[in-house]
Amino acid sequence: MQPQPATPFRVPNTPSPFAGAVTKELCTVEDLASIAGVTPATVRWWVHVGRAPRNFKIAGGRRTYFARADVIAWLEQGRAGTETA
Repeated sequence: MQPQPATPFRVPNTPSPFAGAVTKELCTVEDLASIAGVTPATVRWWVHVGRAPRNFKIAGGRRTYFARADVIAWLEQGRAGTETA
């Protein structure tokens, strides 16, 4: 069984087209909203219903954070789902 490529539109070992959009190692809800072109309330809803990238809160904190790699992977996954042949 051959392993499937992570994304069908990208050549292996090339930088992600989204890497330039995500400039910090940790993104906030506001950062992700800006990148995705939606409101912070939409991102909070995505977190609530499980549609957002993997996220976490720092112990005792209220803010939600997303790792840069997770945001890029989430964007690529969404893009791969909209590609047409």
